[in-house]
Amino acid sequence: MSCRKNYRDLADVERNRFVQALYHLKSTGVVDQLANEHATFFHMGIHWISIGEGVAFAHGILDPVTGYDVKAMVVLTDGEENHGPHTRRYIADVADLITSLNGRVFAIGLGRAEVLNASALQALCNGNNGYMQMTGDLTPDATYRLAKYYQQIFAGVTNNEIVLDSEGFIGPGQEHRIPFWLNEADFTAKAIILAPVPYAIRYVLETPTGDIIDPAVAGAHPVASFEVNGQVSLYRVGLPIPLGTNNAHAGRWYARFQIDEKIYKRYLASLDNNPTLYATAAAHGIRYSFNMHAYSNLRMRARLAQTSNEPGATITVRAVLTEYGVPVAARATCRADLTRPDNTGATLAMAEVEPGVFEAMTSTLFAGVYRFRIVAEGRTLRGRPFTREQTLTAAVWKGGDNPPPSSKDDPNARGDRFCRLINCLLRQKSIQEALRKAEISVDELRRCLEEYCRKPSPGQPFVTRPTFYDRLRVIIRDDQVLETVMREIEREKE
Repeated sequence: MSCRKNYRDLADVERNRFVQALYHLKSTGVVDQLANEHATFFHMGIHWISIGEGVAFAHGILDPVTGYDVKAMVVLTDGEENHGPHTRRYIADVADLITSLNGRVFAIGLGRAEVLNASALQALCNGNNGYMQMTGDLTPDATYRLAKYYQQIFAGVTNNEIVLDSEGFIGPGQEHRIPFWLNEADFTAKAIILAPVPYAIRYVLETPTGDIIDPAVAGAHPVASFEVNGQVSLYRVGLPIPLGTNNAHAGRWYARFQIDEKIYKRYLASLDNNPTLYATAAAHGIRYSFNMHAYSNLRMRARLAQTSNEPGATITVRAVLTEYGVPVAARATCRADLTRPDNTGATLAMAEVEPGVFEAMTSTLFAGVYRFRIVAEGRTLRGRPFTREQTLTAAVWKGGDNPPPSSKDDPNARGDRFCRLINCLLRQKSIQEALRKAEISVDELRRCLEEYCRKPSPGQPFVTRPTFYDRLRVIIRDDQVLETVMREIEREKE
């Protein structure tokens, strides 16, 4: 996974939000997990948080890559089409590049619907076998939401199914025994824990016959493995897996967790400078997210559609269940657990409108991100239980149906061409030499050019940069100390 960053033209809030998100993905091990898989190649493009430029940059890396069954592009962005000093390519300008990739394109929007230009992300994914996810506010209860979105995308690209997605806290003296079903159509299984200190959780798998797979068993077994990396620990298991006289495959499995109290105490001691996190961990234990994925011939493909991006739109969620390519007809049920922007919830029963096809509709009363957790339960052709899950998001906001901008709508396009021309000339050695002879600073001239050329994109308000005084005020709270520092600075200038 590659990431290109240039933050100089970003507001502090935007920059911090991206830095925190990227750091979280790295610390959870999700980036390493994706990079180490061999079925696909991912690129995340962030360039001035300009979607068009990021897509073009990612395409340049992905296009020449060969030797992979699937190529996919994942774009993490706030959705706004803002740009560098004088580079303005929009989604419409790079549509041909997206199509020529001949892969899958996914987008993850970081933030709330009212500041997230979701229509641009929809334009990015539509027609390219991908979909868009939105985080909404990354509150403490959404600690692993971004990482799980990446895991879900990765599972879909590699034909893995989400069997179970569960979250919770575990404290000292407790044992969590989480059941999940595997079936005869599942060929491999991947059991993943996300936790701030996964090595503090004693984690084993229990088979339907009661055999235990722990790190030692997995490490010595030819069709199993156990890995710990960053904030991730996971088992990979080939199915069926021989254990003694038993072959573990279809049936009810368990993921079993217990806390190592010595490591837990050291973890608490490391949180002395984070009283909020310390209070949560001391009261509830370690937060974890457990995901069970299976490479399988029993598949669920879920999508959503909405009549508008404005409040009042109708959202339709649709799930298609197949087993070996045949519809799972009249032997499954499906529901959508809905979380609205105000954190109220509802369960939508999804009717089987066609064999193996389930649908439900809901209306949007107000602006924000609507999150749907789609859960299917049923029986295989041999009568074995199965479950499948997938999370989808939709968003509505005032002005949501306004078309995303393109370079044709950009009133600054002519000025941008001028800026590119001057910038190109300033890189010429002969011109730099002539300016120096005239005692004109090339660096100062370039800074003036950048100030002139730096403009907001169409439809975006101009954001006034904070002054040096304002930036100091964020750091120095005491007014008297701040005034003293400013006087010293002015004296040094004189």
